[in-house]
Amino acid sequence: MSRMLLPNPPLHFSDTSAIPMQNTFELRSTFLAHNVQLGLYLRDSKWKAVKEGDYSGRDVHPALVHLAQLIGGTLWKMHNKSDLLIIQEDVELQNVLRALEEPSDPSTQLLVYCLLAWYAFFIRNIEEANKYLVKGLQVILDHNLGLTMPGTETILPMEEPDEDVKEQITAMSQLLYLDKAATIVLNTPSVFDDNYDRQIKALPLVQPWLSKQSVVLMRARSVYFLQQALRLSRIRTETASKTMLRTSDYTALPPEWYSQYWDTLEEVSQHVSLLVPQMLKSTLCADPRHGVSLKVCIMIALAAMVELHRLPATYHAESRQKVVDVVMEIVGLTRGFKEEDFVLLDPILGTCWTVVATALCQERQSFVEIAQMEPDAQWGEAFTIMITCASKLGAKLPYMESALRALCGVASMSEMAQHERR
Repeated sequence: MSRMLLPNPPLHFSDTSAIPMQNTFELRSTFLAHNVQLGLYLRDSKWKAVKEGDYSGRDVHPALVHLAQLIGGTLWKMHNKSDLLIIQEDVELQNVLRALEEPSDPSTQLLVYCLLAWYAFFIRNIEEANKYLVKGLQVILDHNLGLTMPGTETILPMEEPDEDVKEQITAMSQLLYLDKAATIVLNTPSVFDDNYDRQIKALPLVQPWLSKQSVVLMRARSVYFLQQALRLSRIRTETASKTMLRTSDYTALPPEWYSQYWDTLEEVSQHVSLLVPQMLKSTLCADPRHGVSLKVCIMIALAAMVELHRLPATYHAESRQKVVDVVMEIVGLTRGFKEEDFVLLDPILGTCWTVVATALCQERQSFVEIAQMEPDAQWGEAFTIMITCASKLGAKLPYMESALRALCGVASMSEMAQHERR
């Protein structure tokens, strides 16, 4: 069974205010417990070597052991609400960089740069994070790596990829995810070109491991669809501002826009249909961390659907109905997060909630007509759920400030509109 799907045993974090510097086992265990969030796939021998702190290089590159302690220490502080271990993190970062001087295979290099980029983003060093994204891309270019080659082109439809292919695809997927999430949340320029978008679209999702076990890959697909939906929405808005486009008149848009719109809507709908049964299975089978990761995948993809359906919703009843349905699904998933889930989430959910808030304001009257509910109470509850969850996430992870301001701003505007109508 894939290590990414094995249920992780519950962690018992210490209630003490400090942890001995030599006790690095807990840090590595914390790191491994966040494996999907970090975009980490390790074969069993590497997983065991990281957990045991094996620096020999026999099974795993020493840089990964040091990274486990570096990022594990950061996550440990988040769990324990402590500012200790800062000196050890500095030491471990230098250990990682020194270990990188030792030879390693391309997948390991790629994974190391992914983890370094994640860490740099987490501590709000965006410039350093982008540097590691560029270094990861250079590894891909130097070794001619791809999501669909060389391994996946020869995989039979029902045959599981070997460990080398799994590690390569997962590391590439995580690098693409970090790049796209940063582009959306932080408005930073992408380091990848369109060729990699085409690879994400062309992945053979009929292959069971890719479609049902590689959560990191599916998350990269989700953020790709959200990026596409936001791009199509931006094109329509810009076209409208230039041509005085009416809400029911799409004639000013080029034919390519329509083609991309329908292709994206169909693809993201199929993507969600693959993810939902997996999420239900994980939550029913007591695999909560895996279930939370799948919920994040689903919510990102659903936000893309909301944005796509929202565009014609002002004059197309069927699209309006879909906006209502998908918005309520996202709000329901948001309501279901538990306190312990927030350390496993991602700042891109702030963008997803902002998309939902915008749609809520646009379709407020539709909720009255379609959902047949009292708007004020339901409206207030939806905004309260999203703002509360965004605040809790902001207490754990960086880059939630903009989303919180946007959510509170939209909620305030909606409340003012309600008072004016009374």
